[in-house]
Amino acid sequence: MGISFRARMALLVLVLFVLVQVPTVYAFYYTIHKSAVSQAHTQLRSGGRIFRQAFDARGKRLLDAVQIVASDFGFKQAVATGDTATIRSVLYNHGRRIGADVAVLADLDGHVVASSDNAGHAMQVGDWSALIASARTHENLSAVSVIEGMPYQLVIVPVAAPTRIGWVGMGFALNDALAGQLHDLSALHVSFVAGQG
Repeated sequence: MGISFRARMALLVLVLFVLVQVPTVYAFYYTIHKSAVSQAHTQLRSGGRIFRQAFDARGKRLLDAVQIVASDFGFKQAVATGDTATIRSVLYNHGRRIGADVAVLADLDGHVVASSDNAGHAMQVGDWSALIASARTHENLSAVSVIEGMPYQLVIVPVAAPTRIGWVGMGFALNDALAGQLHDLSALHVSFVAGQG
């Protein structure tokens, strides 16, 4: 028994319908997908510029604040005489005042002389010789570095009395609070991930 004429016509119409609709659906999907990807790239570029500008502006404000610490007469005197108790006290007080999460004094070779977290306790900050070498090249440094597994925005400036006698650095945690602020500015979802290298 063969297929009826009516069934063949229905099958032909169905095949023609599928042949016409598949390219239309594909073209529609391709256009929507391409538009969505283009919009996402535009948002990322725009948000990235805003993020970079906000991060750079924050670095400049922090640099100004750390330069005030480095120019403090009592701090310079404590560094020159090696008075570590006073150095730690100044690092903690100035660091707390500007919202630093870590404050460090390093000698001219980058060996850490004193350090303080935001609670006034000494903390292990690792070897700063590479950071100080970079700061020496540029007269100061604003960079991101990992300390004890946590990313920080570091600002390092020289302590001069009048010749250079050391380097003071302040670190500001790259944490959820900062990510939220940057999200509000850039409309991008921001996360900080620390890793080796």
